[in-house]
Amino acid sequence: KEIHIYVTKDEDGNIVKTEQSENKVNGHDGDEYTTEKNEKDGFKFVKTQDPKDNPTYSTDGKSTTGKIVGNKDQSITYVYEKVVKKEQPAPAPEPKKGSFQEIHIYVTKDEDGNVVNTIQSENKVDGRDGDEYTTEKNEKDGFKFVKTQDPKDNPTYSTEGKSTTGKIVGNKDQSITYVYEKIVKKEKPTPCPVCPTPKPEPKSGSFKEIHIYVTKDEDGKVVKTEQNENKVDGRDGDEYTTEKNEKDGFKFVKTQDPKDNPTYSTEGKSTTGKIVGNKDQSITYVYEKVVKKEKPTPCPVCPTPKPEPKPQPEPKPEPKPEPKPQPEPKPEPKPQPEPKPEPKPQPQPEPKPEPQPQPKPEPQPKPKPEPKPEPKKLPQSGSSEEGYALGMAMLGLSGLMTIVDIKRKNEK
Repeated sequence: KEIHIYVTKDEDGNIVKTEQSENKVNGHDGDEYTTEKNEKDGFKFVKTQDPKDNPTYSTDGKSTTGKIVGNKDQSITYVYEKVVKKEQPAPAPEPKKGSFQEIHIYVTKDEDGNVVNTIQSENKVDGRDGDEYTTEKNEKDGFKFVKTQDPKDNPTYSTEGKSTTGKIVGNKDQSITYVYEKIVKKEKPTPCPVCPTPKPEPKSGSFKEIHIYVTKDEDGKVVKTEQNENKVDGRDGDEYTTEKNEKDGFKFVKTQDPKDNPTYSTEGKSTTGKIVGNKDQSITYVYEKVVKKEKPTPCPVCPTPKPEPKPQPEPKPEPKPEPKPQPEPKPEPKPQPEPKPEPKPQPQPEPKPEPQPQPKPEPQPKPKPEPKPEPKKLPQSGSSEEGYALGMAMLGLSGLMTIVDIKRKNEK
């Protein structure tokens, strides 16, 4: 802290008035400060006095740079004097006391606009009602004036920071604050060799490409769908590249179903994005291919068998109801003496015409059809003739029984 004491004396060396102002700088251990005399309003520097906690200063009042010491409140006092003509005190009542205070706030920011350091200094003027004070901005050490703020009790000041003269008001503590800024390059903090702060590991994430290949026929019907995936695992900020993958005659159609805001091109162009921690990003590319519609090939091995018509039994079982004449034994002996006419119906000459037409065409084909006439010669055997005669006899007997049955019904 700088303390400036301005002593006004008359020609006899009597102190007429004493004014004091202070300029305080707050900071951290090692931060620099600059201190020097401040002659103004006709006051001349006389001496320095009362150094506290070993501050850095010049006894001649020259500008000197020092460093703040942690847990110390350093200070130095500069004394000024001004001689004025002795005036007869007016019988007026003693004016009321008041004050005016300048507050200077110096803000250091990095290139990103983050506040790195803030230093505040104050300059206070005590006086009586009507005493004048001068206030203005104080740019130093690369700081540029930005604005004024927080005026208290209606002080006189310039919003542009220009030098302005005002008057103290009795029983008022006027003040105005000037704000300054300076931008410095962002410095990486030096790690503590004893207790390093562990940096958090970047969060893991992933990106996945999904490719869907759709095969359609000429009518637009889906024949087949294939899908493959390409997944990239990484950490927050890692880069990935994604693009369409046309192959085997498939053409890119569209993208769909983006998840967790991936970076991609709707046209399928190669695009680079970044993995986001705790996110599983994905994008789907859809492709299509049209193929000719194929007709189904009939199965040569397992044709549908056509049902073969089952042979219907000949109406031979119809004579089953004929056992009605069986309970009557009387008519049975009558036909027994009639077996004599049975040889008459035997068509013995009939077997002769059967072989006559068939053997004539058979010799015309090649030796393959020769076995056909052989079974036709069978009726020439004696056993065949006997069977034929027996069949004819049975047929005649059946007919005779039928005639007898009809006659009986008519008689009744």
